[in-house]
Amino acid sequence: SPFNAWVVHKGLETLELRAMKQSENALAVGRFLEGRVPKMLHPGLASHPQHNLAMSQMSACGPIFSFIVDGGRTSAMALLNALELIDISNNIGDSRSMMTHPASTTHHGVGPETREDMGVVEGMLRINVGLEDPQDLIDDLRKDANLTIQILNKTGHIAMMRLNHLHPPFNNPDARRAMLHLVKQEDVMRAIFGQ
Repeated sequence: SPFNAWVVHKGLETLELRAMKQSENALAVGRFLEGRVPKMLHPGLASHPQHNLAMSQMSACGPIFSFIVDGGRTSAMALLNALELIDISNNIGDSRSMMTHPASTTHHGVGPETREDMGVVEGMLRINVGLEDPQDLIDDLRKDANLTIQILNKTGHIAMMRLNHLHPPFNNPDARRAMLHLVKQEDVMRAIFGQ
């Protein structure tokens, strides 16, 4: 329709500015995640196996990248469910930040073995970084204990030792689980992320 054509035409006026800002934001978020997750797939980072090739072809790497968390689908879904600013969507490519779980959305119709061969594992998440302040996006990811489940698995016994010293009603299993969640978020996350 003429109106849709006009809207697209108006959007083209700021396309370069938006694309560059989203690429810049994605690189900032990628740098935050690097070293905090088992695998990062962002060609703008020097750790990516095709970083030099990407940088020889492009001035920026765009807003979309993937990363993998330990714990498979359970951990990936827990991370998605904990997000507040970043939207969950199976369609990415917007000026807003969105995240998706490829194994259950875009690659759902592909058999599990083929997905594995493609590198689309159950712990993979794909993010489209938008125009929001990148620090707000980092804060949204930082507060999620599930993002660092591989580290929490190693340090969780410290939290449990602390719980063992608490008085009733924390001998109740439900109360202990709730308290463990707080210990993980407040103490372990501060230790891991430095704040």
